[in-house]
Amino acid sequence: MTKLALEEIPDGPLLLDGFPRSVKQAIDLDESVEIDAVIDLDVPFDVIKVNIFFEILYLKTGPPAGIVSEYDILNILKETTS
Repeated sequence: MTKLALEEIPDGPLLLDGFPRSVKQAIDLDESVEIDAVIDLDVPFDVIKVNIFFEILYLKTGPPAGIVSEYDILNILKETTS
């Protein structure tokens, strides 16, 4: 499936987020496109947990009123779970 999808990639700049996820996908990608650069973001796990929490919450309720940012929620969660 990966090779078929990679064959459909148009020429030009391309940004992949969360791909490849396996060695086989990486090999298929390497054989299909020329890679000019790779960016590896090191995100603290607490930030990832908060982002996942908000993705789920926002799908059900929309953004909460009165909250300035997700970092405010992270601080609230730390205070209530400490």
